[in-house]
Amino acid sequence: MDIPRTKNKRSRGRHLLWGLVAVGTAVALTTSLRTLRAAAPEVDRAAIWIESVKRGRLALEVQGNGTLVPEQVLWITSPNAGRIDQVLVLPGAAVKADTVIVKLSNPQIEMQALEAERTVIGTRAQLANLEASLTAQRLGQEAAIGSLHSDWAEAQRRAQADAELARGGFLSALERAYTQERAAGLEKRLALEGKRLEAHTRGERAQLAAQHSQAEQLATVARFRRREVEMLTVRAGMDGILQAVLVQPGQSLGSGATIAKVAVPGRLKAELRVAEDQAKDLQIGQAASIDTHNGIISGQVSRIDPAALGGSVTVDVKLDGALPAGARPDLSVDGTIELRRLDNVLYAGRPVSARAQTTLSLFKLEGSDWAVRAKVRLGHSSAKTVEILDGLVEHDRIVISDMSQWAHVDRIRLR
Repeated sequence: MDIPRTKNKRSRGRHLLWGLVAVGTAVALTTSLRTLRAAAPEVDRAAIWIESVKRGRLALEVQGNGTLVPEQVLWITSPNAGRIDQVLVLPGAAVKADTVIVKLSNPQIEMQALEAERTVIGTRAQLANLEASLTAQRLGQEAAIGSLHSDWAEAQRRAQADAELARGGFLSALERAYTQERAAGLEKRLALEGKRLEAHTRGERAQLAAQHSQAEQLATVARFRRREVEMLTVRAGMDGILQAVLVQPGQSLGSGATIAKVAVPGRLKAELRVAEDQAKDLQIGQAASIDTHNGIISGQVSRIDPAALGGSVTVDVKLDGALPAGARPDLSVDGTIELRRLDNVLYAGRPVSARAQTTLSLFKLEGSDWAVRAKVRLGHSSAKTVEILDGLVEHDRIVISDMSQWAHVDRIRLR
């Protein structure tokens, strides 16, 4: 028969104890895991950049990169459409103003020049014929006046003689009146012919002036056409170095097409591109330094482009002093422009993504192994440094590297 078994109280207590131990272990393990998740991450000290906060004079600067370009450049263009017959000089050659670079041909322009010269020759022949004709007419008029003047003088003498005879009673009054009237008539005709000669002279001058003006206009056109033919022989235009030739023999060009580039050697300037958000304080005359990677040249801002292109502003820097060895056009350079200086301010190296007049969260070192997050108010910003307005004191050390991957923590450990 079955005998009922009685439960042992000690065994039940032991089971309860083991249960409590298991629960405690789970709680401890959970707490430990939470502690591990909240532990400060470790960052390699060599992988970050640490700067000290200083007090003193802060130079506000902006930086830009660019190239060296000639101060004086002449782009040679095609004066008219044409075909390239010859390229006589290659890039790199020293040229004078009258050095022939290329020769073009354009039969239409050459024909127009010949036609203009033919027209000038015809007009000058017409002018010569007109001068001869007007001279003949004037001489005929002068001859007629001379003959009429002789007749009038004779009639005057005859009238005076008849007047003497009439007073002596040897000539009738009728004959005396006839000779006097004839002399008076000849005098009027002489005056009229004189006026006619004056009118002819004025008309002659007007006709000749008009014909001369037309001939001169046609001669100007002919000179222009001849100049067009001469311009088909393209010259350098100034003394310098031929930097580029952009055409080949046989190539057809339109009017105004670029043919070559000539620059004056030894006179270079730096053409920098500065970010448009940093260009607002730029002014003409500010000091600058240009790094050619083979030496640093001082200079000053000579021109600021009024328009931004592609997020940057073009700034020209006039260079002072001798250029270092290897300085040549199109050489890549880096430039730093000093805007102004601030005295007795707190400043430090510029953190990544720092902007002027903003508040930034940075890691500040505590001791030698820890860095904690701190709110820092920034003032003026320079190319490599930034003004500290609040949140730090002199000799504080901060991390200025990109710490965006640790944005979720307030404390890091440096190893």
